[in-house]
Amino acid sequence: MWKIISNIGWIFFDKIFRLLVGMLVSVWIARYLGPDEFGILNYAVLFPTIFVSVAGFGLTNTLIVDFVSANNDPEKQHQLVQTGLLIKLVMGTLAYIASCSLNYVLNSEKTVLFQLINFTSLVLILQSSDVIETYFQSQTKAKTSVIIKLIAFAIASILRTYALIARESIFFLIIINIVELSIAYILIIVIYQKKIASIFFNIRKNIKLGFIQQLVIVAWPIMFTEFFVFVYMRVDQFMLEAMSTSKELGLYGAALRLSETWYFIAGAITTSFYPKIASSWHTNKEKFYNQYQDLLNVLTYISIALAAFVSIFAKQLIKLLYGQQFVEAGIILSIHIWAGIFVFTGIGTNSLMIIKNLQKFVLFKTIVGATLNIGLNLWLIPKYGALGASVATLIAYSIQAYVLNLLQKDAHIVFKLQSKSFVNFITFQNPVSTKFN
Repeated sequence: MWKIISNIGWIFFDKIFRLLVGMLVSVWIARYLGPDEFGILNYAVLFPTIFVSVAGFGLTNTLIVDFVSANNDPEKQHQLVQTGLLIKLVMGTLAYIASCSLNYVLNSEKTVLFQLINFTSLVLILQSSDVIETYFQSQTKAKTSVIIKLIAFAIASILRTYALIARESIFFLIIINIVELSIAYILIIVIYQKKIASIFFNIRKNIKLGFIQQLVIVAWPIMFTEFFVFVYMRVDQFMLEAMSTSKELGLYGAALRLSETWYFIAGAITTSFYPKIASSWHTNKEKFYNQYQDLLNVLTYISIALAAFVSIFAKQLIKLLYGQQFVEAGIILSIHIWAGIFVFTGIGTNSLMIIKNLQKFVLFKTIVGATLNIGLNLWLIPKYGALGASVATLIAYSIQAYVLNLLQKDAHIVFKLQSKSFVNFITFQNPVSTKFN
């Protein structure tokens, strides 16, 4: 239990430190650029995320399950790291080429935006280091990856502060993003080499075609799922850019910074508790589901409390942080924040869906959610702009992450666990009833 708490503590320290410093710098950037240019910056950062699911290839959730299953086999874990890193490097490079190609087709005449997107697209290659970070987290050794990311983040924050004081261009701010990722990438590989094993030793022996095929078979539905997750989580911003104004996108981006900042909590809690929960899957199903219920209870309590607080003080928070020019983002934030409840429980049940071999059903749910979100945005954005996009997001998230679990028999247990967590919150039940021992 202490290792779990320590792991969560390090992840929380990393995220909260990033939240505080990152929010300060982000607010400074938003005030410096104003809604219009802030919208352009958001679009440049957003564009390559079209291909993030291809670059990641659905391996993160797959690998964390495999790392835990191979806890007594360090050699297999190392093979998983090497194979996962190779797959993500190859897919990340292909995704980068695809992003630059699409950027050329759409934005070649907009010189500044075209160059910005080509730089931001490098994230598609650099994200391959997530494989090693996932390994450390699965072994409740988040401290290692946290320290590495904090070093990179601290250097980048100093550079961003300099850029703002010196009144540098948007282009300079984009370069700093890539510098941060590059530092983290190099450091995490160096640490893994020194503490665990050589990434480059016995590659030909350890990386086997059959091993790659096994990972691909499990991961491909997750990759497509993650693409449609992107669609229903990010399509609203593309549609705002196309159907509204850069100002509306800037207002929406400001609201999202405060709304989505908290999603890391769900990932940190789930990643830290899951290895212990998973150990009961083959030995004691009742204990497994009791522990999973406790996990969802905690996620539900936290997400509803956050949503209520932020919703009540949304206008004041926006005005305090971003200034009067962003005050219209307050109502957008007060609605969008409630989508976090379904994001939290959705993140919490991802591993359960994989264990129950429901990857294809998750893909189906995500396609439905994405289609619904697009339809609602087509209807609401022309009438209400960013406010309509936030309403569309809330409706689509709730149906995709919760309601659709009623359609699949094997997913009924997920719906039941989620529903019980909501009931437990309403009736003030103790969120944790099972001891993790």
